[in-house]
Amino acid sequence: MRVLFLAWALVACRVNFDRVPAAGDASGDSVGVDATSCTQTGLEIRGDGSCSDSVDNDCDGLTDHGDPGCPGVRLRSVGVAAASLATSSVDVAGDLATFSIDLPARVGIGDVVVIYLGGNEAIGFVRERIDARTLRLVDAIGRPLIGRDAIGVSAAVFRAFVGMDDLNSLVENPALPAAVRDFDTSRNLVTSDVALVAACYDDGIDQATVRFDTWTTSEEHYLRLFTPVSKSEVGVSQRHAGVYGVGYRLEAGDPFPALEIDASHVRVEGLSFGAAGSGSDKSALVVISSDDDIDVRISHNILRGNNAANTDGILHLEADGPGAGGRFHNSNNIAYGANVGSSECMWHRNTNGANVAFFIYHNTVWDCPRGIEARDTAGKALAINNISLAIAGPLGPVAFFEYNGPGEFHPSSSNNVSSDATAANIGQPALTGQTPAQTLRDVSSEDLRLSGTAPSIGFGIDLRLDPNLPVLDDIEGDLRPVGASDPGADQN
Repeated sequence: MRVLFLAWALVACRVNFDRVPAAGDASGDSVGVDATSCTQTGLEIRGDGSCSDSVDNDCDGLTDHGDPGCPGVRLRSVGVAAASLATSSVDVAGDLATFSIDLPARVGIGDVVVIYLGGNEAIGFVRERIDARTLRLVDAIGRPLIGRDAIGVSAAVFRAFVGMDDLNSLVENPALPAAVRDFDTSRNLVTSDVALVAACYDDGIDQATVRFDTWTTSEEHYLRLFTPVSKSEVGVSQRHAGVYGVGYRLEAGDPFPALEIDASHVRVEGLSFGAAGSGSDKSALVVISSDDDIDVRISHNILRGNNAANTDGILHLEADGPGAGGRFHNSNNIAYGANVGSSECMWHRNTNGANVAFFIYHNTVWDCPRGIEARDTAGKALAINNISLAIAGPLGPVAFFEYNGPGEFHPSSSNNVSSDATAANIGQPALTGQTPAQTLRDVSSEDLRLSGTAPSIGFGIDLRLDPNLPVLDDIEGDLRPVGASDPGADQN
């Protein structure tokens, strides 16, 4: 039988669902303390941005989705480890669980803590890792736990879901006690009044082809997939370090893509996508959206093709339908490895009358005949501070490809770097005629971070305060400097 805690403690930390991280939290970490804890400017009100501004507007010690006036949040973990990550006795006081042993470094935000109380099981979800033995817990929708204290009882820690496909299917970790397993039953985040935030862990390669296609989202009820990084999230970062091969990886066999999301309010941050098979299809990551308020944010990811034909981009971002409006954000991503035919590394398209803006900032692409493509965007694809190094294809190498001819990219596009002349074609200033040997560290080992001697160092502009898409750090989490920045996903 499931036992719920009774909560009497207010949670002082926040989960970062905001458009711009608060001052003093420029890293964009998923958990951190607000620098401006109370502005006394009003209540947290849904729909006016105060549920996603990272500010304690009503001075109750809670912000955004942690505030009772805002939607709840499902904090969940995803990894391929099914068995218990740790088992020991625990002391529970309020929302804090203190274990008798040091927890593994990979225990963190979103994990499920099962507490055994005389034949009953109680569960909490990790919201914050205080130290190696202490976790802060919340309930299934992110609210402070409510219940009784317990001293020296048995407890165990598990992943909430074993793999991305089980998260999509809402099949909880089968190793959890049966009595506590049905904590998620709906893909309609709006009627459930929650956002879903899934922390992805590097337990091993997650091999699946996953399609999120029956989820209902909205501006404040969105889907976020990310890798935990900060010490308040996890003991050791679960993210790549700018190169494919470590951190959480989702690798598809045949067919591609590894992940497709058909929803309009999506955030994918810090994952690696690849291909284990040899077949050809669309992409490593696909997001197709059709609402009138699209808000898609793709950042800090590595997307690796399998060097087969790829007709719609390794990263595929598409708005579909005459009523589709809003924006796609594409920043600090690396995409490469579709070196056959007319394949694209990054593909941005308005389809069937959609009218969506694409903000394409600080990306690095290589090893595709078409680097960064804009199709049917009619000037609504703004590209700034990107590096695109294309290779030969049927049309020759085209680093910035305008499908319908000049005018697909926004005229304010600037400070892009290309292997041909196309960076200059879409906006000035531009740096053209660059080679991988000049620009990237080592393409033979798939290290596409910026070379320490690259001519493009310092060529980018400062986008930290950009009103459309502030870019505060790089793909490795290093802060971008004030003033001139390096183009591409990596800051030297």
